[in-house]
Amino acid sequence: MKTLLSTFLLTALFLSTSSYAHTSLKTSMPKNNAMLMSSPPQLSVVFTEPVRLAKLTLNSQNGEPVDFNFSPSMESSTFFNYDLPTLSPGNYTAQWMLLGEDGHKMDGSFDFMVHGSKSMQDDKKAHSQHKDH
Repeated sequence: MKTLLSTFLLTALFLSTSSYAHTSLKTSMPKNNAMLMSSPPQLSVVFTEPVRLAKLTLNSQNGEPVDFNFSPSMESSTFFNYDLPTLSPGNYTAQWMLLGEDGHKMDGSFDFMVHGSKSMQDDKKAHSQHKDH
């Protein structure tokens, strides 16, 4: 009985510490599987715990990389935000790789679709000009 209890306690301890050892993507902008009517002005990722973002790439549906001046973070944070150029209509995949505070490396990805080539900022500007008339 004592061995069974010890095994149970060690297993519970292992499971509880391993669940805290990894962080995950809390949200992104654009969100995973978003269908956007215009190009998003920014690419943002928010994680559940402070991390150092080592890699963030954005590729079009045919694998062409989108340059948005990413550089790896030296400071830990939960929020990272990057300005994007105007994206052409199509499907996009963002891939990330991070280093957790405990040194664990994790990665993941999310996808979104752009239906129009205008930026969201252009849409807001056109709408505000329309309201003035």
